[in-house]
Amino acid sequence: MDSSGETKFNYDDSPSLREIFNHGFDNYSPTRTCRCNLQAFMMTSKTDINLGRRFFACYTWRCRFFEWYDGAFPERCVELINKCRFKFLSLQFAERTIDELQKSIRSTRMLLKISVGINVFLMVVLSYMLGMM
Repeated sequence: MDSSGETKFNYDDSPSLREIFNHGFDNYSPTRTCRCNLQAFMMTSKTDINLGRRFFACYTWRCRFFEWYDGAFPERCVELINKCRFKFLSLQFAERTIDELQKSIRSTRMLLKISVGINVFLMVVLSYMLGMM
């Protein structure tokens, strides 16, 4: 920890170039032990302020163990991540809106076909009835 109480990135815990070359990043999994003496989980923050930052937390939350794995992102990175997140959520909303509009169009077409069919039927019945008079 530094003077602000924030845990800085520990380069001793990072994989060596040889480990990355041989196994890639996916196989490297740093570990921490919480105060319950259990292996803490590495999680990723989803809050606006710390979006994408990784941290360790107790599996059971009994001991309230919490430790940042990496340092804080620069302000510009947080800003860009939040912009991308907003655009992603906007696109998801747009996709849902498009899906709802397509369903509405399909049901409107079906109702239109039914009403045209009923109108044609009524015209045939009326013309038949008028022809009998």
